[in-house]
Amino acid sequence: MLTADEQRVLDALLPCRRVGCDGAIPLVSLRFARALIEYRLRTDSAFMLPGTCPECAAECAFTYSDVINRIPSHLRPAALPADRFWALMLIAGPEIASGESGFVGDRALIERVQDFGDAWTGYLRSVSAFTPTLPAGAIVCGKRFGTFPVCTGFQGATAIERLPLVCPTKADSATFYATPDAPDDLKLAQPMCSNPSCPHFFGMNYSQFCALLDSQRDIEWFWGGIPHVVLDCQRCGTSTVIDKETYATLFHL
Repeated sequence: MLTADEQRVLDALLPCRRVGCDGAIPLVSLRFARALIEYRLRTDSAFMLPGTCPECAAECAFTYSDVINRIPSHLRPAALPADRFWALMLIAGPEIASGESGFVGDRALIERVQDFGDAWTGYLRSVSAFTPTLPAGAIVCGKRFGTFPVCTGFQGATAIERLPLVCPTKADSATFYATPDAPDDLKLAQPMCSNPSCPHFFGMNYSQFCALLDSQRDIEWFWGGIPHVVLDCQRCGTSTVIDKETYATLFHL
């Protein structure tokens, strides 16, 4: 989790670019600006974030480098090392009315040992709330269900054993669903933090996202003509832009 000092750094307003001015762009924090620029660069490689300074009236424009260089390196989004990946620790949940099987789980960090395509083995490098008695360093194994590696067992004294799964009272978790005709293809129902090194799930399903857009229809959520919201990760500090395209590959609840 973020410290208070880290929170203040990320929530600092974007400073005016005019030399000698101590003003700042209203309502635009460093992490908010980074997320917006990253989002717009997907469709416009020359995009610069505009902003007007209320102190000197300067019209400013910010590149991704202008913003990311103001964020300390340990608070920037970062790729995982090549030998690391996130795997799900899942427990079964109830089926929903349309027949899909439900699951709940969090993500645990794995150091890859072997990869067999649909199956893998590795060392557990973070403790999961769903397997709290399984220590970091344990040898675990699993399979891929769609795009998600799922942990299915661990190396016991003499053989592979079932995971010691529990239903936690508090966890950074999400819900997943599989249809009867594709039981090995898991679909996530809530978006993940855009920082590859962070296991956080944003707890907003598609219906909640649409309701939020509708409630904010008169203000700035439609910046750039595309309905969206910006969510802050309280775990790593990264802000992520969420729009309808985010949910294109997710399960709609």
